[in-house]
Amino acid sequence: MSKETVNPGIPQILMAKGFLSNDQFAIVKKEREKTGKNFSQTLVALGFISEQSLNQIVAEHGGFTALDLSSTSLDHELIKILPRHIAEQRQIIPVSMEGSNLLLALVDVYDLRALDQARKYFPHCTLQPVLTNSAQLKAAIDRYYGYELTVDKLLKEIESSNVALEGEATWVSPVVRLVETLLIHGIKLGASDVHFQPEESFVRVRYRIDGILQQHCVFHKSYWSAICVRLKVISDLNLAESRRPQTGRLSLMYGLREVDFRVSSHPTVYGESIVLRILDKQHSIRSLEHLGFNPEQVASLIQQIKQPQGLFIITGPTGSGKTTTLYSILQYLNSSSRNIMTLEQPVEYRLPMIRQSEIREMSKTTFADGVRSLLRQDPDIIFIGEVRDEDTAQMAMRAAMTGHLVFTTLHTNDSASVISRLRDLGLKPGMVADYLVASVSQRLLRLLCANCSGDGCQDCHHTGFKGRQAVGEILVFNATLKDLVAEGASPSLLRKAATEQGFKPMAAVAQDMIDKGLTTRDEVDFQLGAAHGE
Repeated sequence: MSKETVNPGIPQILMAKGFLSNDQFAIVKKEREKTGKNFSQTLVALGFISEQSLNQIVAEHGGFTALDLSSTSLDHELIKILPRHIAEQRQIIPVSMEGSNLLLALVDVYDLRALDQARKYFPHCTLQPVLTNSAQLKAAIDRYYGYELTVDKLLKEIESSNVALEGEATWVSPVVRLVETLLIHGIKLGASDVHFQPEESFVRVRYRIDGILQQHCVFHKSYWSAICVRLKVISDLNLAESRRPQTGRLSLMYGLREVDFRVSSHPTVYGESIVLRILDKQHSIRSLEHLGFNPEQVASLIQQIKQPQGLFIITGPTGSGKTTTLYSILQYLNSSSRNIMTLEQPVEYRLPMIRQSEIREMSKTTFADGVRSLLRQDPDIIFIGEVRDEDTAQMAMRAAMTGHLVFTTLHTNDSASVISRLRDLGLKPGMVADYLVASVSQRLLRLLCANCSGDGCQDCHHTGFKGRQAVGEILVFNATLKDLVAEGASPSLLRKAATEQGFKPMAAVAQDMIDKGLTTRDEVDFQLGAAHGE
C-alpha cells in the first residue's frame, strides 16, 4: 500500500500520546515495505499498540465513529453488491444505506485504495466511513458472505435442514437469518408494521407502508412453527403459551441506530398471528417544523404549548400520527428546567430526561390512578396517552387546574368535537372553558412520489405514493370561543365562530396540498372521511 493511505497526523498523534517512538515508527515503515500491509495493520501486528486503542485514537483524531459490527445487523442487499474478495482484500464491508449515504465499515478509514474500491461498486453514493477492528470485520464477512440471505433460498434451507421447533439461536440457523432478513427489509422500506399472518395452508408476510398493507412474500404453513418460535424467543414471549395474546419487545442495531420493535401475538383459527410495530425513533420523531403543518400552524402550535398551564388535546383516529406529534412537542419542550412525566399504553419511544411510565393491560393501575401518582412527583408537564373514561378526564382537568400543562389525546372527528366529548366524559362546560388551551385534529396523507409524480415506479413500489405528511387544524380557545364553550355551544357553532376569526379547517389545508401537487383528491377524500368538506 502506498504511503498516501496513511493520515500524516496519526503517527504524530501516537507519538504525542506515548504510544509510538521514532524508532518504532521507523520499524513500522520498513515492515510495511516487506509485507504490503497498511499502517494500522502493521502497528498492531508488531504489538506496538492494541487495535482497540488505535481505533479509539483514530476516531478521536478524525471525528469518526467506531462501530461494533458484532452487534450490528447489515443490509443484505448491499452485501450482494460488493464481492467477498474485495471485502477481504480491502478490509471493508457495507453496513447500511440512508438515502444516498452509504455507511461503510473499514479497519483503516484512511485507506484511500479501499475507499476508491468501494466507490467503484457504489458509484452514486456518498461514503460515510466508520471504524471497526479486523476481528469483527472478518467475523462479519464470514457471517454475511458465508450463508444464504434471500428469502426463497432460506426457505429451501429450512426445509432441507429439518429445523427443530426450538431452532438454533445462532447465525447457522436459516430461521435466524430469515427473521433478520424480513425485519431489516421492513426497516429499509420505512414500514410501520410487519405482519406475519397464518392462513389455512400458508403464511403471509406483509408490511404496512405509508398506512397501506403491502404483501412481501408467502410461504408454506410448514415453516411457520420454527419462524414463530424464533420471533417469540427474541421478543421474550412465552413459548408454551399459544392460546392467549401476548406482548413483547425486541431491538436490533441497524447501521448507527437502534431500532425497537413492539411485538404482539394473537391466537387465530389458523395459528398465532404476530405483528411487529417498528419504532424507529430516528425517522419517526421529527421537529415541529417537519411534521407537515404549514408555517402559520407551527407558529400557533409553538405559542400554545408554551402556556404555563391548561389542557392541550390532539384528536384523530388510530394511525393518524397523534403520538408522533405529541412526542415532537415533548421533545421541543424538554429541558433540564422542566419535569416532564408521561403515562402511556405502551411507551413507544424512550426519550432522554423525560420520566415515562407504562400502564400495562394486566395491571390494576388505571390512567386515573397514574395521574394521581404523577401529581405527587412535582411535574411541570404531564402527558396522558389517552383520556378514555370519566375518572381520567377528571384527573386530567384537575392537573390542569393545579398549575400543570397537560397533553392528551381523544378520538373525535375534528378539533371542535372535543368539547362534546369532554362533556360526555362528565366535565362541566365552565371548567372546560377555563382550562382548555387548544385542540389539534390531524390525519396523515400519502404524498405523491417525487420520482414518478404518481404514475408508479420502483422507487415507490409502483404505488404512486412515497411518504406521508400530517394535515391538520389547530383550534385555539381564545376569549370568544371560551365564552361559547361555557354557554354550551355546539361544535358547528364553535367552528363557525373560529372560522370568522381566521381558523383554517383541515379540509382547506388539504386542498392547499392538492393545489401544490403534493397529494390527490382521492387520497384526501379517503383519509379525511367525516372531517372533510365541513
